[in-house]
Amino acid sequence: MYTTRITRTLEENPGARKVRTAVFMEEQGYKNEFDDHDADAVHLCIYDGEEGIATARSYQKPDGVWVLGRVAVLRERRGHRLGSRAVQELEEYLRGLDAREIELSAQLHAMKMYEALGYKEEGDLIYDEGQPHKMMRKFL
Repeated sequence: MYTTRITRTLEENPGARKVRTAVFMEEQGYKNEFDDHDADAVHLCIYDGEEGIATARSYQKPDGVWVLGRVAVLRERRGHRLGSRAVQELEEYLRGLDAREIELSAQLHAMKMYEALGYKEEGDLIYDEGQPHKMMRKFL
């Protein structure tokens, strides 16, 4: 049975840190995974027992738009729609905070998942640590 934990600090959600480290740093080679936005973000982690297996975060920009990111699922847990579940549960939480718009920078391989969840691509390719991404947006 999976449970979801949503917190306002990364320290309160150690599974989220573990998943992000495993996926983005160890698997994909990103060096700057943790940033200043972590202090202002909402952190979601899906747990199987005490093990964090999927995560996402979101923070609000000064213009009121929420930025979704750091969506990750442990390699051995992929293929069970946990990434979609993390995004949908975080969207529901943000609706409770009166969020109206969410933007994200999607890795190209994840774009179909976001499109299936109602996100629309916009703009040109952008690069994060050399990896191509595409901006996407959804109005709630």
